[in-house]
Amino acid sequence: MHEGMFSNQPWADEQYLLGLIYQSPEEFQKILKQVSEKHFIYESSKIIWRMYLEIFGGGEYMKDATTEKRLLELSYQYIDSSEKPSVAETVGEILSCAGTLNPQFFIDRVLEKYMEREKRRINTQIATRAAAGNNFEDLTTELSQLEKETNDSGVVEKDELIDKMISHLEGDTQIKTISTGYRKLDDVLGGGFRAQNLFILAARPGIGKTALALNMLVNSVWKGFNPVFFSTEMSIDEIKNRMASIMSGVSATCIDMGSDAMSDKQLDEVMDSIRALSGVGGNPYFVSKSIKTSEIKSHLRRIKFQDGKVDLVFVDYMQRVLPEAKEQSREREVAQISSAMKDLAMEFDCPVIVICQPSRRMEDDSDATPKNSWLRDSGQIEQDADVIAWVCRNPGGGEPGVSKLTITKNRHGTLCDIPLFFESKNLRFLEK
Repeated sequence: MHEGMFSNQPWADEQYLLGLIYQSPEEFQKILKQVSEKHFIYESSKIIWRMYLEIFGGGEYMKDATTEKRLLELSYQYIDSSEKPSVAETVGEILSCAGTLNPQFFIDRVLEKYMEREKRRINTQIATRAAAGNNFEDLTTELSQLEKETNDSGVVEKDELIDKMISHLEGDTQIKTISTGYRKLDDVLGGGFRAQNLFILAARPGIGKTALALNMLVNSVWKGFNPVFFSTEMSIDEIKNRMASIMSGVSATCIDMGSDAMSDKQLDEVMDSIRALSGVGGNPYFVSKSIKTSEIKSHLRRIKFQDGKVDLVFVDYMQRVLPEAKEQSREREVAQISSAMKDLAMEFDCPVIVICQPSRRMEDDSDATPKNSWLRDSGQIEQDADVIAWVCRNPGGGEPGVSKLTITKNRHGTLCDIPLFFESKNLRFLEK
């Protein structure tokens, strides 16, 4: 028989999975790693699952007449005409189940049905609370934990690891990356921003680190990605005006002053860029407020719940993110925030780009070459980061606009300088 011939009813999936366990009890321990009693919908299935734990739980996996007799004896203890289907009927069915089918197929079906039921339950509760104006943060947390629990146990055994390595080498899978919009930087990073990576973008105030981050955000939106930008120091109006300047090439000052400060041509260019942005697949989100890492996580969970994904996250900037708990020193507070940023990248399986301020130490350093020790308030940032990049303007007193991005930590490639040019009028960073 082929799996495609079976009913789409949960009962059929549970029946065949239980039958396959009986026919191949040596598979029970492997199935136990993925399935538990709570994943079954029918009480009779849950009861038989407990029977299996009693019969096979001691490591005796021999299927013989004694095992069948024991299973039947246990089933008679649960005869209940109100239970549809009954335990005894279920046992009778699974004893005759064909043992040549693929257990993983039915494991996946049982887990899929469990996820559908739980999501419906949680979504219904969220809708009810939202309609009443009540908080539903605990439900979004429960939904996130549900997806994490069902989709990824976090444990990879040797055979699975070997399969992943071979699949990657044969080109069947690729490392998940998102282009930065800068070819040379993409090359250095091994394809662009990597999922689960923490990217630190550092510079002194007024150098253009926020502008560069917004350039990268715009580039990602053009390519159809959904970025989320958290700003702790700029209003939404300031952010959208900067984006409009980057996209249109019209002076940011003119856009700030409004249509009266722009020529008809400039106004048309701004409007055309906004219309073009609305026509692409990417959907950016912006949050402007003083915020804790737990609140960032809450926003991301709601966005993921709404759109199904979060592609990349920008945080501007780390030292203004509020600590979850008051620590004895500022260094420990920033260390707490830094670790939380890395955790966000891991949980949401996306790159997290965080803007950072340097410490006063850099002003006292006679060597102008950026150093990771300049990062303000905590050595933990250097430890958590996968990549650290410094924005430098007019290096060596060069002509205005000449800039470079200095990579001082890179887990995926070389350390180097990437030449850029900054057009201060429209906040654009261009490749040289």
